[in-house]
Amino acid sequence: DGSSSLLDIGSNLGEFPAKAAARGMWSLGIELDEEMVREAIARHRKTPGCRFIAGAVDPAAAAALPSFDVVLLLSVHHHWH
Repeated sequence: DGSSSLLDIGSNLGEFPAKAAARGMWSLGIELDEEMVREAIARHRKTPGCRFIAGAVDPAAAAALPSFDVVLLLSVHHHWH
């Protein structure tokens, strides 16, 4: 409660940013793998307030980012079968 933005570093296919955006948070997923970013964009293109970019978060890139209320770093989401 009270959080309005989420940054997910290592967002993979973007499930966490998409879920946050569906709850009204502005969310950004950053992922190194450009193919994963393309897939995340395709999967979540209809989710308002949810964006994805490809790249590394080094000190210069981190300094250029805006502030976020919630930050996830390399979160792992497993589907158990």
